[in-house]
Amino acid sequence: MKPKYFIFLCLSVFILSTQYSLSTIRYVSKTGTSTPPYTSWQTAADSIQKCINICVAGDTIYVANGIYKENLIINTQIFLSGLSMDSTIIDGTGLEVITVYFQTSGAGGSFENFKVIGKGFNQGACIVTFRNILIKNCRLTQNQRGLSNIDAAIVAENLIINNVTNGIWSGSFLTNNFKNNLIFLNTSSSTAISIEIGGTYYIDNNILLYNNDFETAGNGISCGWPKKVYIRNNLISGFLDNIFF
Repeated sequence: MKPKYFIFLCLSVFILSTQYSLSTIRYVSKTGTSTPPYTSWQTAADSIQKCINICVAGDTIYVANGIYKENLIINTQIFLSGLSMDSTIIDGTGLEVITVYFQTSGAGGSFENFKVIGKGFNQGACIVTFRNILIKNCRLTQNQRGLSNIDAAIVAENLIINNVTNGIWSGSFLTNNFKNNLIFLNTSSSTAISIEIGGTYYIDNNILLYNNDFETAGNGISCGWPKKVYIRNNLISGFLDNIFF
């Protein structure tokens, strides 16, 4: 190997390792001192958005149990994790129509272990994403839509969604996976999973239930014109059309 190529290789490895090392673990808690850069439970931020605002791509945020009365705007790749979908609560009641908003396209990281309460029934969406992201182990409630995907590649896994009129809505030309979710609805014209355009979809092992007057039900899975869709091992009950193309 010629020396100049060896130097270039070493420099490339150094740059990659430096970029990786720049990522930081940060903390949010109601009992911290809210002292930047929030790198311990003792100095944890008292607001999730306050912590997000100083993050760089690749950062991880751990959020302690509690009720966080705020809506979130996320514009970089972060890994955001609560401690429990039952007790780490983002409460957007009466705030913006989007409670958690992944605004810009690109790699989005992950969002796990939260309960997200929307602005109010039929008001907007609990989560809207333009970013490729894993959304896992969350409860979504009290909005028009639980999760809206706008041309991103997402994995939505182990979600519990209720008190919405549309559980998961997706308009994406990319590949998406919806698996192991429980969506139970009871309002007129409710649809558990709606696919509008493009994309390849894997819809596996979900439980989709409608519990109200059959005549007012919407669809369990509604497919507009996806490129491909694979629907496997789902339990779907109570809808006017359990699967509609």
